[in-house]
Formats: sequence, C-alpha cells, structure tokens
Amino acid sequence: MDDDNLLGEETSKETRIININELEPTGDWYDDAITDDDDALLYEYSDEEGPRHPIFREGQDLSKFKLVVGMRFRDYKQCRDVLTDVSIREGFELTFLKNEKSRITAKCKENCGWRFHASAVMGGPTIQIKTLKGKHTCPRVRKNWRANYKYLAGVIERAVRENPGMKADQISQYVSRECGVDVTKWTVYRAKKHAMQKIRGVDSVQYAILRDYCETILKFNPRSKIIIRNREGSDPPIFGKLYYSLFGLKMNFLSVCNPIIGLDGCFLKTAFGEQLLAAIGRDGNDGMVPIAIAVVETENYETWTWFLTELLEDIGGIGEDRWTFVSDRQKGLLEALKDLVPNCEHRFCARHMLQNFKKKFKNPDLVRLFWKAAGTGNKNVFDVVMKEIAALDPKLNPNHETVAEWLEKIPPKHWAKSHFLTQCMVDYCKFSCAPLRPPPIKKQER
Repeated sequence: MDDDNLLGEETSKETRIININELEPTGDWYDDAITDDDDALLYEYSDEEGPRHPIFREGQDLSKFKLVVGMRFRDYKQCRDVLTDVSIREGFELTFLKNEKSRITAKCKENCGWRFHASAVMGGPTIQIKTLKGKHTCPRVRKNWRANYKYLAGVIERAVRENPGMKADQISQYVSRECGVDVTKWTVYRAKKHAMQKIRGVDSVQYAILRDYCETILKFNPRSKIIIRNREGSDPPIFGKLYYSLFGLKMNFLSVCNPIIGLDGCFLKTAFGEQLLAAIGRDGNDGMVPIAIAVVETENYETWTWFLTELLEDIGGIGEDRWTFVSDRQKGLLEALKDLVPNCEHRFCARHMLQNFKKKFKNPDLVRLFWKAAGTGNKNVFDVVMKEIAALDPKLNPNHETVAEWLEKIPPKHWAKSHFLTQCMVDYCKFSCAPLRPPPIKKQER
C-alpha cells in the first residue's frame, strides 16, 4: 500500500463524538451503561481545538461558577464538595439518590425538575458530569443544613487570614453576602475556630514537632539559645516551658540599641492555656527589637525568675547593673527583678498605671495632671503639679483615698520622668508607644 492510500485513509476517517445528553435512557433519566471506549472518546481533541470538556480547577472563584455537562473533577470528594457549594449559593437543598465513589446522582429536594448525575471515567478516580437537566423554579432557601461549620470554614478562610480579629457579626454578614445563607452564632464560632486551625495548624500537632523545629533553628542559627523543659515527673514527657532567643536579634540589641528592656506577659489563646513572656528592646529609630521570648505554664515569681536568669546570662551577666527595665507592675516580676538585679533601674509603664488610675478617679482634669506629672523632666515642676493634684482632690472623709495618697504609694523614681536615673538616656514611660507626652486639651464646643 503506497503513502497516498495511507494518507487518504487517515483523512477520510471520521472521528466519532458522543453527546451524552442524546443517549437513550434505560428506564431512568441517567445512564451508566457507557463503555470504556465511549469514555475515551470524550477526551478526543485536536491540537487546534483543545480539550472538548472543561476541568474544574482547585481554588477558582465559585461565586459565578456554573456546572456544565462533561466537566471533570479530580475525584469523588471534589465533585461532591463543588455540587454542595453550588446548591448552597443558588439557594436550594439537595437529595442524593446515589452517593458512591464511582457515581453521584442528585436532585432538588423540592422536585422542581433539576437533575444531576456524574460517574467515574474509565473506572478511575476522575468523575465527569454525564447528565445535567432542568432549571430551578422553587423559591430560594436561606437556611441550608449543608452549610455547616466545615463548609463555612472554607468560605471564610481567606477573610479570617487577612483579618484574624473578625467578630461573629462580621462573619455572619460576610457569609450572607457571599453565599446567601443565614447561620447561627454557634456555627460561626465553630467555623472560625476550624478556619484558624487550617491557617495555623492544630496546637497538639505543632507541639509534637516543636523539638524538630528547635533543632532546625540551631542548625541554621548555631549561636542562638533555645531551651525546652518538660514538666517535672511527667511520664511520658509533657511540654513545660520554652526559652527562645535568636543570635542575630540579640547582637542587634547589644550593638545598636539603648540599654532599656520592656518586660511583659500575655495569655496564649490555645487549648493548653500557656502564657507568653517577652523581652523587647528599642533601637535608635524607636523601633521594637525582640530579644527573647518564653512560653510558660503560668506567670508567677518562679517563671519570671527562670526567664530573667536565662535572659541576663544571654545578654551579659546577672551582676551587671547597666540595664533599665520597664514593666506593668506584675507582682511576680517585681520580686524577681528585686532579687536578681537590685541595682538596676526599674520603671513602670504609665499606660498601665493610668488604667488603674481611671478605675478609681474619673475626673478628666486629674488624668491630665497625672500625665503632666509623669512627663515633666523638672523636679520643681513635678512638685508643683503634685500640689495641684492634691488641691483638686482634697480628702473629704477618712475613708476617701485621694489621688496624692494613691500616687505616694508608688515611688516617683518608677514612673516620673523627672526622677529617672541618667545612665539610660531614654525618656520612655509608656514603653510600647512614643516618648511620654500629656494628651492635648480638647477645646470645649460652644
């Protein structure tokens, strides 16, 4: 046979394409009696035309997504999830007639005529839509039981990642706007918790790989200091506390930063309820420089003593008195600093003092005078302001504690700029903000 005949046979050969919607039914509105050869023909395409049937891409926007006959999905789970998402966004409930790994058959719960059928392609994991007929004529449903917390977690994951502080009302409005369904408050709470777990990971799993993470840090930052301690007497070992300080951050603080260290603790919102202790420095541009952090069970004298001992050994020794500490007057911290570094200057955060001040004294003029007394660098001006405070809040009865009496319990060397030592040339009283200045006086409207 010559080449011309071969070419003629190739060009005359017709390609057979099957339209699944035109298949003869076998007693029902869907048909699974499609051979492997017919399935294979669904994939036929030429180089010019491209694929004849779309493929669902993971992560695509589903707000304007439409199901079409011939669309292929990676597996059964992806097909089912997309079908559920479409039903929720379009406002109708599904009834599954077949819900198997090889085929999915569903219809509208209100029997409005909408039908869906998809089955496996060539016996593999790929699922393809074979039948999609009818249009929805039933009214929209605002409450869909398939919109559970796991589904909502996938919807709000991106929004929560960008704004972890989203409140329940904001999430409810976001879900209503995106999906058109109403959900309960408790479903929103569970959905946000599940979304945060997907973003940050499960806490128990993270603790299990903590030692591997620390070993990796020490491998690539060999002069860093990381200490892990287990709970005493725990069998099997249970995480107790962690000290973490990177060598680069420590050297940055020691080389260019002012000798002032802010100390504070906060709760970790996890199922295990630990607390985070932090030591923060300030550079020449008033930027924050993390020096070291610690994760402990509770914030008390023992944990602060352990953290400060490791910190002081890391930055130059316990016996040195060149450091200035700023804290929020936590009792365990005060005692630990007094025992470890009795000669170091210890300042109190004026912002935390003001919070306690406002609980007892509501007069805004007293607040303004407090800021003036704390912010002035002149001792004579400080004495004058203290007299003004005493005159503005006289002792009315023996049980009444005046502002002056309340402030006398706190030595001014801890909170007044005029009484600070000069070895640390920094005038911070509220460590997390700019240098201390009294707030401006608002003009009263006429």
